[in-house]
Amino acid sequence: MLNFDHINTKKLETLIEINTLINSNYEDIRVLLTRIIESATRLTEGEASSLILENPEDRMLYFEIALGEKGTEVKRFALKSGEGIAGWVYEKNRSLIVNDVSADKRYSPEISQQIRYPTKSMLAVPMRVKEKCVGVIEILNKNGGKNFTEEDLQWLEIFATQAAIAIENARSFQRVKKEVFELHDQI
Repeated sequence: MLNFDHINTKKLETLIEINTLINSNYEDIRVLLTRIIESATRLTEGEASSLILENPEDRMLYFEIALGEKGTEVKRFALKSGEGIAGWVYEKNRSLIVNDVSADKRYSPEISQQIRYPTKSMLAVPMRVKEKCVGVIEILNKNGGKNFTEEDLQWLEIFATQAAIAIENARSFQRVKKEVFELHDQI
């Protein structure tokens, strides 16, 4: 459990800012999700990060948002449920800290090798809507070669919850908007 007596004011301000954005903007979900991921990356001191969502049509996991020096290259890839650490987190609907990916049998180095990005550590958490995993947020390589901590994991879980709420709200908003347009066309 996070110790609120010792919470960095900056972290709390960032969380309040994200909550305000979630409650005000559903028009451009990508901008909102990018802001959430940027904040999560900054607060956990990661070098790179991704937001991975399942495509219900083919059930593959796609890198919807990828930040860091190789972010645009990462977006070319997709994972199967259970594949790699992020796929494991998605399939098991459980958070994970891996401070030495080379020693973890779940780690799949193919993407890192293809884009020439050395992944050393990873923090990955499920994004849940009504306890169902709809995606994963992952943070790679804590700055300065440090290890990710349990506190980093707890903060990332908070941001994953915010991202899931934003996605659900945006989808609901789009459904209602479509229904309104359909009703308007019938009049």
